[in-house]
Amino acid sequence: MPKVSVIIPVYGVEKYIERCARSLFEQTLDDIEYIFVDDCSPDKSIAVLENIIKEYQSRLFKEHKNVRIEKMPQNSGLPSVRRYGIQLATGDYIAHCDSDDWVETDMYQQMYNEAELNKSDVVVCDYVMTNGTSVIKKINACHANSPKQLIENCLFQRDPWSLCNKLFKRKVYYNIEYPKGAMGEDMVTTIQLLWNCETLSYINKPYYQYFYNSESITKICTKESCINKFNQLSLNTGIVMNFIKNKKLETDFRNALIVYKNFIRSVLYPIVYEKKYFHIWNDMFPRLNKQIFLSKHISVSEKCRVFLTMIHLYPLKKNRAY
Repeated sequence: MPKVSVIIPVYGVEKYIERCARSLFEQTLDDIEYIFVDDCSPDKSIAVLENIIKEYQSRLFKEHKNVRIEKMPQNSGLPSVRRYGIQLATGDYIAHCDSDDWVETDMYQQMYNEAELNKSDVVVCDYVMTNGTSVIKKINACHANSPKQLIENCLFQRDPWSLCNKLFKRKVYYNIEYPKGAMGEDMVTTIQLLWNCETLSYINKPYYQYFYNSESITKICTKESCINKFNQLSLNTGIVMNFIKNKKLETDFRNALIVYKNFIRSVLYPIVYEKKYFHIWNDMFPRLNKQIFLSKHISVSEKCRVFLTMIHLYPLKKNRAY
């Protein structure tokens, strides 16, 4: 049985897959399982990957590192790809890596050692946002002492809900309702996994390199992109809210949920000048506006933005999506 299974979705990353694969194959931890899941990528991503595997073949064999490439029957999107990879994983621990990102060569060694030493169900590390040549921002990814506190921090957006900077024991992957869209999908999975964890460890070092591509289509703000993001986020938010309700956590996370709900609605800000989307924004969470104005966890600037939206003075024309 491998020590760690790493799941890597592959779609349209011909430019970046080599960098990602090399950082994985050069890991100092031996006995790793790499599961690349091809989501019917339309470019040469898989051909590039296969060439890198050939280059590393003898080293991978020597270090007991197993590489497999699985292909989805049809293009299915990130949530389905990750779910398929999880079903195939056989390692003691499961990690996720996006194929346009990369990792420090000792990431999984350090996280595995930490998990084994402290009998941790989840290990969290820091990460950096980078444009590929320089660091944009370093993210201190955990300010919690327990899995439940980390759930609350994720709702508060004090800590990121990303899967890629976390190593989970495979045994905690049970009773999981998987996300239905790409936007907010990490939140859906992460909070359920954390709920299944008893112990948490944190390494205050940025082992994960998150590639921020400002030219990515996901960063372009158009009316269509806002609607698409909001629709996906709404589906996943429904799963999150049902989970919190079923676990009777609404009172415990009351303040954090105000922040989380406000964040969800904020995706509509670029198009809320249209009457239809203003009503969706305004009616999405009953009583939320009042809760925002009374909350000490919402900034003054954000309260002003909510107020200006309520009286149809936000967004300014220059901030609208077209």
